[in-house]
Amino acid sequence: MARVVQKRSGPPYLLIVFVMLFLIATVMAVLFYLNFDEQRALAAEEQQLREHLASDREIEQGRIAELLQQRQDRTLGSTVLGHMFYQMQELANLVHPAADEPEQADAQAQRAYEAAGERGGLAPLVISLKERVDSRDETIESLRASLEEREGSLEERIEALQDIEAQYEQSLEDARGQLAELEQRIGSLQEDQESQLEESEQRLVSVRTDMQAQIAERVETIEDLQGTIGEMEAMVEGLRSRLERQVGIDARPLRPDGKVERVLEAENIVYINLGSRDDIRPGFTFSVYDDERVPALDEEAEPARGKGSLVVTKVGERISECRIVEQVEDDPIVEGDVVANIIFDGIRELEFVVVGRFDLFGTDDPTEEGREQVKQLIRRMDGRIADEVTVRTNYVIVGHAPQRPTQPPEAAPPSVWEVYNRQLERYRRFQEIQATARGMMIPILDTGRFLAFTGYIPDAP
Repeated sequence: MARVVQKRSGPPYLLIVFVMLFLIATVMAVLFYLNFDEQRALAAEEQQLREHLASDREIEQGRIAELLQQRQDRTLGSTVLGHMFYQMQELANLVHPAADEPEQADAQAQRAYEAAGERGGLAPLVISLKERVDSRDETIESLRASLEEREGSLEERIEALQDIEAQYEQSLEDARGQLAELEQRIGSLQEDQESQLEESEQRLVSVRTDMQAQIAERVETIEDLQGTIGEMEAMVEGLRSRLERQVGIDARPLRPDGKVERVLEAENIVYINLGSRDDIRPGFTFSVYDDERVPALDEEAEPARGKGSLVVTKVGERISECRIVEQVEDDPIVEGDVVANIIFDGIRELEFVVVGRFDLFGTDDPTEEGREQVKQLIRRMDGRIADEVTVRTNYVIVGHAPQRPTQPPEAAPPSVWEVYNRQLERYRRFQEIQATARGMMIPILDTGRFLAFTGYIPDAP
């Protein structure tokens, strides 16, 4: 029996294709899933970076939004961050050219604020400092011009003093010539008188009456000549006193030494136009006066203090800073007021004679220590102390006059007489010094006038 042979079918291509497509889809799904996770992680990192760089509000509004729009319009040549970093670097260079980083520029700006004592931006600070510098420059220029003017005035005064000195020398030389002529005449007359006296002695018995008449005539002539000599000596002394007064020793009224240039009322500070060039030193004192009310050095006038008193605290070459020690409440110190101290003289050393006991504190208890304090003040301000009144004496400062002592009985012990003689000598010396000063027209100042004209206020004991 024959076997039936079945026809073989073809390979299963569709199944193979399906399997391959399934495998490809599976691979693609896996790859897509992996890529999706990576993209999601990148998106999360980008969102986090964006939040660190700027908030949504900042991106949508304000300067960042404007820069983003310029970037999209291609009018911004760099990235937004690059442009902002460039601007930060430019601002740092404006703050301080040597700053490499904005933090350094900020530190430099903070130090500038602290040094200037102001805040509110570097540009206003620079403008304010420039205005201050300009103002200081104007003040310095004004002071320089004032100083040049004063130097010119000083040169004129020096020339005038030299002319006066030449006149004095000429007058003194003429007086010396006249005095020598008088001495020669006196010598000649004395020789004649001696000769006549010798002759009179020889003829004394016979011509006594005639000789007495001649002697009387000669005595009268000698008296006239002696009077002439006294007049010439007085004339010489008068010329010397007149010269001393012309160069300022007996100046009336009190001569101002300088002027108030600036007043800082809130700080209680005054600036005067005297400095180291005028031999000013810290500790010097001055009285302040209205330019039209400088007091006179009149012994009979009431002692009057000025508008206030100053003490020098800092000294510059041409300007000194002073502290206001006291001032009249309803008449404060202002610019243009003059300052004076009777001890100070920028050209020469003044000479003082100090006598008596002084009550500097108003305790009605004058002491020898008070006199020593007056002398120390005069020496501290470059004055010279003398024991006797001469033509070189500028001022006589008198304290309380000593009482004339009562003479003890003749039988008193030697120690009592010694004390009496010392007291009498002090009394006579006080009177003689005042009499000599008045005769030579030398100003005499009591305690009140001396303190008023020096601006010195003693510390309470």
